[in-house]
Amino acid sequence: MIMKIKLIAAGLSFAFASLCAHATTIDFRTLTPGTAVTNQYPDFTASLSGGNASGAPTIAKYTYGTAYMYGGLSNSPTAGDYPTAQFLNITFTSAVDALSFHFDNEGYNGANAWFTYDAANVLIDTGALNTKDLISMSKFGKNGISMISFSNGMSRANGSDNWTQALSVLNYNLAPLRNDVPEPASLMLIGAGIAGLAAARRRKPA
Repeated sequence: MIMKIKLIAAGLSFAFASLCAHATTIDFRTLTPGTAVTNQYPDFTASLSGGNASGAPTIAKYTYGTAYMYGGLSNSPTAGDYPTAQFLNITFTSAVDALSFHFDNEGYNGANAWFTYDAANVLIDTGALNTKDLISMSKFGKNGISMISFSNGMSRANGSDNWTQALSVLNYNLAPLRNDVPEPASLMLIGAGIAGLAAARRRKPA
């Protein structure tokens, strides 16, 4: 009987866990070049900071000759053109985990980097964007990420802030909002587990 109750409880835990994380993928490469991205998405806002440029980050598609190569949400308010901001920031409405990304570095200057922060703006982790003109992908095993910031590594100390780059794809898990409606299958699983616990209690010998 105890084993049965444990199995039912494990099923309930799995069902609740399935309700508490929503996996989301945003592919910025599918948007029209020049589109400004600020608060169109319910889970996050996008912004620029530092450097020579201000305004909203925009979609860029970089080309080499006649071929399209990568692109995405750029650190430029003018579709990837100069001037650029030093930082492209993604600020989440609530903390996320399982965060990963594809990034178009448009050249590596030795200082390109990403930074993740918690809700108190305390640095969680950082790393280099150390590829040249290719999509790179980094994954994080950290929880409680409230912001990720991508730096082009350029500052006025370098003599120029301009270095274009773009976030191509963003993946993350976000806890559902309170008014989210659970899927029927999950509700049925939870209901079956509760019914099983009730039946087990009724069969318990005196």
